[in-house]
Amino acid sequence: VLFGERPYWWVHETQFYGAEPAPSLQQFPITCETGPGSPSGHAMGAAGVWYVMVTALLSIATEKRCPPLLYKFLQVGLWMLMGLVELVVCMSRVYMAAHFPHQVIAGVITG
Repeated sequence: VLFGERPYWWVHETQFYGAEPAPSLQQFPITCETGPGSPSGHAMGAAGVWYVMVTALLSIATEKRCPPLLYKFLQVGLWMLMGLVELVVCMSRVYMAAHFPHQVIAGVITG
């Protein structure tokens, strides 16, 4: 499970396409990943760092006795921002064929 293949490895080794040609996937220096793909380290790192930042900022807001309405807006805004960042990170990893979707989901959960 932790040493899953990456899409650009799998596409050339699978028999899924039968007689049809496999899609052309190229590696570039920015996408050249040499290690196993599961779980996604980028998704894991982003989830871990953003979780710590959001909870720290909300803790500071609580200590400063932020007004309840402002605190609620801050809470919703920060968690939504974290969700958006995670979504963009995960989608970019799948788009670049660096990971399968289940690998980025595993990265977010473990992060």
